[in-house]
Amino acid sequence: MGALAYTTENYITGALVAGWQASGDGAGVGTVPIGQILVFYKTANASAVVPPLVTAVRFRIGLTGASTKAVFFIQLATENKMESDVYFSEPVVYEPQDRLFLQVYSTGIGAAEPVSFGCFVISRLGPEIS
Repeated sequence: MGALAYTTENYITGALVAGWQASGDGAGVGTVPIGQILVFYKTANASAVVPPLVTAVRFRIGLTGASTKAVFFIQLATENKMESDVYFSEPVVYEPQDRLFLQVYSTGIGAAEPVSFGCFVISRLGPEIS
């Protein structure tokens, strides 16, 4: 994913293996700049494979993803393909200087799948007055 990958809304997972793996180009880590907050509110899997292999997304924090902020299972919603978008029950918030680490869970080995995230990037406007 690289340092600025959270600005991209659609990630290609890379070849899937069973279990948890980084979303994006494999780096899976980015730092939120000072003065910004990220609010993730949905994910989607636009894979043509039925059923899709990616069945969950995990939001972690830290250089190695040592702490987990949230996990959302998307299998039921994406397998019946009525809607590829899955809205979270509560938003996932990353604060300035947080190192985010996004992962997907695959149920098996397969080709890459396009996974996207809905995210608001909130920035401060104007000078800070205290």
